[in-house]
Amino acid sequence: DGINFTRKASTYEISVYTKTPVILVMDCGGMTTSAGAVIKGFLKYKVNMIKGVIFNRLDAKIYPELQKLCASLRIRCYGYIPKMSSVAVENKHITLVNEIEIDDLKAKMQKFAAKAEKTLDIDGIIELAKSARELKFKPLNVPYVGKARIAFSYDKAFCLYYRDNIDLLKKMGAEVVTFSPMHDKELPENIDGLVLCGGYPEMYASELAKNESMLRSVNNAVRSGIPTIAECAGFMYLHESMYDITGVAYKMAGVIDGKCYKSDIPIKNGYIELISNTSNLLLKRGGKFKTYEYHVYESTDPGSTFTAVKNGDSWKCINSSPTLYAGFPHLHFYTNMKMAEKFMRSCVK
Repeated sequence: DGINFTRKASTYEISVYTKTPVILVMDCGGMTTSAGAVIKGFLKYKVNMIKGVIFNRLDAKIYPELQKLCASLRIRCYGYIPKMSSVAVENKHITLVNEIEIDDLKAKMQKFAAKAEKTLDIDGIIELAKSARELKFKPLNVPYVGKARIAFSYDKAFCLYYRDNIDLLKKMGAEVVTFSPMHDKELPENIDGLVLCGGYPEMYASELAKNESMLRSVNNAVRSGIPTIAECAGFMYLHESMYDITGVAYKMAGVIDGKCYKSDIPIKNGYIELISNTSNLLLKRGGKFKTYEYHVYESTDPGSTFTAVKNGDSWKCINSSPTLYAGFPHLHFYTNMKMAEKFMRSCVK
């Protein structure tokens, strides 16, 4: 789906623009003949690159009939995936479970792959992929900024991040090390920068609060001026206190003078544009970048150093300074590479 019921920024738009063939994966749980209406709807709704269909969670007995249905619609069927509760990955309270939380992930993937080899037309899928046209592009010029040792949070509480961001920082000269706010006693030694990633700290608030030495270490690092990015979960972690999903409050790092709590009213979720009201760690005054918010928690101190804009509406957000970016919106450095460069220059100093 695209932005605001449009095709913009959707996988559909990208496939049409790049002329990349698409296989429609349909969830057939509780569905039989109505699958035909859904397929026909996708094929006729707008100009598209759909070249085939895969049926997910399908009873094997129904598959022959759906093959006939695809033939009548002149669309190729690339197989199906049966219902496999033993390999299912269930939703959590706001999104999917992360791989770090699934102890037997490899075994599940192997079991799924073994079944897929029998029920999917793997050779056909590969041939379709080979038919995609070659894409010409001009590589981005990534400046080398200098050497800097940057610590990234990574554990069950902080497990959401863009790999693109890490790779870009490495190209600029960063050495990236990871640490666990839940289990490590303190931050890695000799770091020049700190990134507290997205995740689910509200689900592990008790464990985070018990690790007092790490809370002190993070507080000391931020207050001493180590350049710090804290997005969404990381922002929550920096508060004086945070309520867990049962409503119990726990002491956190104490950098942000406020509390983080689950809201009883809908939060502004979705794509936004952020405009910097000050010169700070990531941007000069007036700098912009596109991003999104997705959270069910709110802060008594959301900040005011950026203005968020969405569909004609606007609001203040983000706690920032020359050494800090802390707020709910997530970051993808490629929306404005100046953010990564400015962050790195602060770390290299």
